[in-house]
Amino acid sequence: LLQFAEEDKYALAKIGDHVDSIIASLQEFSSNAFILERSLFLLRNLSHHSDANRAVINLNGGIEFVFDAMRRYADNSLIQEYGCWTVWICSGSPRTFLSSNERAQETKL
Repeated sequence: LLQFAEEDKYALAKIGDHVDSIIASLQEFSSNAFILERSLFLLRNLSHHSDANRAVINLNGGIEFVFDAMRRYADNSLIQEYGCWTVWICSGSPRTFLSSNERAQETKL
């Protein structure tokens, strides 16, 4: 799965069945920075392309595990980057972050 993610991160978004496994890896391998980096990379990509995956991450405690990894490895820039992206993406759809003016223009289209 990790090798596949490196090869084609966009195709990985279609494999939502693995979200639970990735969340479990955040807990099981919490002392392995390399696995945490890759797991957060996968969650970021899976959450970006699927409302269903965002829901699974949120409902299964994924964000708490992301924060745990970020606290544990505060000096690891990749864990911080992928963790921040995952939290931001899972906090709402990209449309949520549009200004009211942008939303008004979008409805006119």
